Amino acid sequence: PNYPNPFNPSTHIRFQLPLENHVSLEIIDVMGRTINSIKNNILPAGVYNLEWDGRTKTGDMAPAGIYFIRMISGHYQETRKIILLK
Repeated sequence: PNYPNPFNPSTHIRFQLPLENHVSLEIIDVMGRTINSIKNNILPAGVYNLEWDGRTKTGDMAPAGIYFIRMISGHYQETRKIILLK
């Protein structure tokens, strides 16, 4: 889950890995475009608290609206809706 939600200007994304695994964590807009990749590498087992600062991969502030956090790790995949307020 992320907190806060809705958020402005940043949100924290918490997750736990029981085993070392590759993690892909992306922010996707309502058109299905990946606007930012927060993580895309192998992480050891543990609890993580990552921050998305509301910026796109080019460094621009994302416009207010609905986005999705997509996490893929091994055979696990989850997508959650988040709302960026201005």
